[in-house]
Amino acid sequence: MNLFFINKRTAKLLSFLVLFLLSLPSTALFGSTLPFARREDAERFFGRAYEHFLSRNYSDAITDLDQALKLNTYLVDYYLLKSLVLNRMGQADNAAKSLKYFLEVRPKDLHAPRILERFQEEKIFVRNFLSGDPIATRCIPSKKDLKTVLGLGLLQNLNAQGLGKGGESGESLFIADTLGGTLWFRRTEKDSFMTLPAPSPVAVVPGTEGDWLVLLEKGAIHVLRKGEKTLSPLGTLPFHPSDGVKVKDGLIAVSSAAGRKVLLFSCPGLKNEGGLSFPTQEKPFEPTALSVYGEWIAVADRNNDTVHVLSLTEKDAVFSFSVRAPRDIAWSPLGTLFVLSDPGTISKFPISFKEKKAFEGETVLEKADNGWTIFFRKDILTCIDISGTALWEIIEAPEKAGAVFLSLETPSVSRVDQKEHFSMSARINGPFSSYMERNRTVVTAVWNERLLPGTFLPGKKESRSEPLIFLGENPPEVPGALKAPTGKLLLSILQEEWEKRKGKIDDIIIPSSTPISLTEMEILAGFALSNGLRIFFLPDSFSTLPQLRAACLTGGHVLLSINESIKEPVGSSRGTIRIPLPADETSSGFPSRSTLSVYFDRGLMSEKDWIPFWPDLL
Repeated sequence: MNLFFINKRTAKLLSFLVLFLLSLPSTALFGSTLPFARREDAERFFGRAYEHFLSRNYSDAITDLDQALKLNTYLVDYYLLKSLVLNRMGQADNAAKSLKYFLEVRPKDLHAPRILERFQEEKIFVRNFLSGDPIATRCIPSKKDLKTVLGLGLLQNLNAQGLGKGGESGESLFIADTLGGTLWFRRTEKDSFMTLPAPSPVAVVPGTEGDWLVLLEKGAIHVLRKGEKTLSPLGTLPFHPSDGVKVKDGLIAVSSAAGRKVLLFSCPGLKNEGGLSFPTQEKPFEPTALSVYGEWIAVADRNNDTVHVLSLTEKDAVFSFSVRAPRDIAWSPLGTLFVLSDPGTISKFPISFKEKKAFEGETVLEKADNGWTIFFRKDILTCIDISGTALWEIIEAPEKAGAVFLSLETPSVSRVDQKEHFSMSARINGPFSSYMERNRTVVTAVWNERLLPGTFLPGKKESRSEPLIFLGENPPEVPGALKAPTGKLLLSILQEEWEKRKGKIDDIIIPSSTPISLTEMEILAGFALSNGLRIFFLPDSFSTLPQLRAACLTGGHVLLSINESIKEPVGSSRGTIRIPLPADETSSGFPSRSTLSVYFDRGLMSEKDWIPFWPDLL
């Protein structure tokens, strides 16, 4: 049951607020005289603003708060509530500024300094995360049952004669059995694995509009079109491929260990768009594997015990690092580069894109016997051996206490087992989703200066709203898409749509070509994190580092195309927090005591949120 939902309760709350403000020591706070102010009207607007805040109607909340301040310039609680609203809108700087105004008048408030500290911590975390700096992580490896993880049928076995590359893009997963002449694939997680005969498949590359390009060992390329179950010839490469990746819409990169080169090709026309240049090495160049992270492409040179990383937009931006006999490579969503070496070891290398260097590598799996290919399923690194009978998983976790973002709404008092509880909806967002899902949730709260235990109840699977799609200056015909050629306009339209749809937005899709400044990206990511939204990008251009990081931070990714179906979030991203209500439940009139502080912990992921709460008025 929401606050202010019934007029009688609204009247009780307004009366309480009036008495509370009249009881404040005006001489101590405001001087010896208090100018005339329309207090009752101010409190009415303040109460309405609070109701809007609880229902995530932020624009109306700000409007009513501004009106309340005009009517009573000494309504200091305005600044506390406004800071909470602004932070939910992604405006961390303005939220901190408003909270500092509140503290100038209420310097002894207990909660405001903690809220301000958390706002500043979140701002620094988001800014550093988006900047592209390496993220400190630790890895949790484990060996898993291959059939269970991949969802193979009871009588299905890969039993590969000689594995090529494996990979997942969107909901589709492909595994090439080069020596066995077979392609294993499933289009969605709900589908069963199917097999297709293919003459020595090496790798599979996303094409256009749901098509998949199958690279064959002798240079031919076949296409598996959307909705079809047979391969069709598409063209022929000028060499024998060893790996291939999609770079952006209409462009793929293909390596040839035998041809000792990496070339770019248009897609689907397969026009040669030129080759990539690498530093001269002591031995012949042998590019065995490729992996792309936005504009950056990593190339494994097995013969020279080297991995090269170069920018596809800046010709001179290239650096290399040593690693023994790299067999396969894969970027994590965080931008960490994982390398599978011939001995069967997997190492991770944090990358600084600003300094253009790789930091010292760390072995994260000592012995993946006959491990042959690595790729990411969501945020889990997967390694499969050459025979397709063994599988290992590696999950990235924060090196130290990391930020998960908690957002509370619709508080109420409910009766459970003959005892009253605080109940409120919760939205949880942030990176490391697979790690969080594997840890137990611990909830505690502080209210009226009391420490209270809490419980998190995962929400039921609900159908998510249709994605909100933004397109650029000359958008294609996409039903329901909104034209937003700049980051500034995108933020404005997003706020309008949020109010129009009453907060019923779960996912947003943005073209990578949209110019969004780092400041605008911080606001966009902050808004998404505070309201449980995921950000996805369309690769109509090279995705920038802030775009890749914003997608990872909010649980999104770079889509294959506008038609890609978006998966459900990993784990419990929404639910209900329930906290037993003390027997003497009368609330205090002081914000420092009536503010409910909720602490949410999953493993090393911890977060807090605050919400003013008066249960005796419900």
